[in-house]
Amino acid sequence: MSCQLRLLIVVAGILQIAGSSVNAVQPPSPFEQYQAQRPGLPPSSSRPLPPPLPPPSVRDFSLIYVDEPQAREFMVNDIVTVIVSERSEVTLNSRFNRQRTNNLTAELNEFVKLSGLTLRNSASTAPTIEGSQKERLQTSGQVTDAEGITYRIAATVVDIRPNGNLVLEARKRIDANDDLWEYTLHGEVRYEDILNNNTVLSENIANLNIEKRQKGRVYSSVSRRWGSKVFDWIWPF
Repeated sequence: MSCQLRLLIVVAGILQIAGSSVNAVQPPSPFEQYQAQRPGLPPSSSRPLPPPLPPPSVRDFSLIYVDEPQAREFMVNDIVTVIVSERSEVTLNSRFNRQRTNNLTAELNEFVKLSGLTLRNSASTAPTIEGSQKERLQTSGQVTDAEGITYRIAATVVDIRPNGNLVLEARKRIDANDDLWEYTLHGEVRYEDILNNNTVLSENIANLNIEKRQKGRVYSSVSRRWGSKVFDWIWPF
């Protein structure tokens, strides 16, 4: 029995030594190799789960999808093109009608004269006075005025408000063949109203102030003469 027990102990020891040698020569797993290359990576048991993927959008399936352009940032002294298109129309109708009639009738029943101390009738008939007056004044008038102005002008950003609104100023001067045109513009606009082609419509500009001055032969040919202005000023009717 002692020999068999010794044999079993020897065989168990040999098997234990063989198993430990097999475990020692087993190559590491790919994940263990990845951890070895990145020593700062925490073990798999303590790593947080990856964030969930965003829901699918039209961009993931459409072949013609175009990303929305990013909002442009404006700075002082940037240039923006203003498209001025302003129209105004005024129609005024007036009518005045006045009519008046006056009638006067007078009769002297007794026409006397003094004869000494006695009053006597001096006429056989009673004189009468009768009159009538009619007056009528009627006036009517109509005024129609239509004006429009359309042009393009480059404006400079002179200030940026705390809320992002842009203050624009523009000046334009054209001098050709003794004719002069001057345009000035001032106003405030939101940066969202400026289109992608760097233009903005005048109807979107707040506190808009537009001035147009014209001098020269063309203006003189269509302007009213001073004589007609004086005549309209002194004519009472």
